[in-house]
Amino acid sequence: MSAKNPSFQVRFGIGTTDGSVTYTGWNVDDVSVMPSGSGVSSGEGNWTSAPFSPATLGQGEMRTFGYLHLDAEVPSGEVLEWRLLDASTSQPVPGFEHSISKSVDLGLIDWESYPSVRLSIHMKSQSGGVPVVHGMHFEGKVIEEFGEDPTGMGWQLQNVGWSNGQVSGSGTLLTTPFNLRSGFAGFNSNCSLTGNGVMEYSLDQGTTWMTLNDGTQWLNSPHFTVQFRAKSTGGSWTLDTFEVEMIRTSVADGLRIDVGMDGVSDWSLEGDGIGRLGIQDQLKDGSMWQSRASTPSSAAVFSLLLPAAGVDAFEFGVASPLQQMISPFVTMSINGQDFMSSSLSNLQDLQVIPLSSSELLSMNNASLKHLLQRVLKVFPWLK
Repeated sequence: MSAKNPSFQVRFGIGTTDGSVTYTGWNVDDVSVMPSGSGVSSGEGNWTSAPFSPATLGQGEMRTFGYLHLDAEVPSGEVLEWRLLDASTSQPVPGFEHSISKSVDLGLIDWESYPSVRLSIHMKSQSGGVPVVHGMHFEGKVIEEFGEDPTGMGWQLQNVGWSNGQVSGSGTLLTTPFNLRSGFAGFNSNCSLTGNGVMEYSLDQGTTWMTLNDGTQWLNSPHFTVQFRAKSTGGSWTLDTFEVEMIRTSVADGLRIDVGMDGVSDWSLEGDGIGRLGIQDQLKDGSMWQSRASTPSSAAVFSLLLPAAGVDAFEFGVASPLQQMISPFVTMSINGQDFMSSSLSNLQDLQVIPLSSSELLSMNNASLKHLLQRVLKVFPWLK
């Protein structure tokens, strides 16, 4: 009934009541957005959200966008794709021209250049199935009801299996790491886990695991990366729903110390390319995104600053929206010393490239070596 009518809207309301029963409000649940092939529909449709921004989703403070997760099912052969549009110009946001990913950190967006955006979704039913979006979460909430095999999202099943909307067994379900540039200070968990199992989380790349309690659980300090797992405690377990909100926090930007209150910064995190407290999210010139031409004979080069003490996690996003880049190759170096070289899959849509634990160790070692070389140049008597 909404064909060729871009102004079509749905409104939920409540009619006149007699006041015999009083509640604080009402809720609408289980609303799905889907294209439906029928006598009046081709099975293809588009949906665009209202504008949203970090300020409207938070409490008015200036901050980055949060983590996007689409609770969606896409049967084989069907289409669910999306892009982000600048709310002011309706033009695509760089790096987010096209995506089929269900989860991505929108903290990658240059939120100062694009303070308000719209989510535009295109769905198509073409092989007999129907893609369905059950929910959209923008602030670090991840809900997975296992309508599809979670290995398609990169989750690992170790001695457990997936079927009929459940993951069960006597082994371990391991999620991918979640990296949130907005930062988080705790969790709100409501996972449906039964049997002999426990939910756990790790803040250090899987080295240490701690119990994820039901309800709200606060951390001692802000963090930017986390991984979850469901693990056997001595028998079989069943997980029907994974539901965890990573409660975002405000990360200090432009922090400075003024000794003597004379208006002069004696120490600061101000300046181009420095980033925010605890996270480096800028390139060397202070921008969050740069566009560079790349040819087989002349690679695109991007520079950034790293903390001398090293980093706990590292990832970056790349895209080639105007033309597909065939068999791209990436090399990372510090002071001319290569520490990582890797081939990428053909590049057009946004790819988020995380460093492995071994690559991270190589990067931190190269950073430390460069720091020691600089110290030796300043203090030549050190051996």
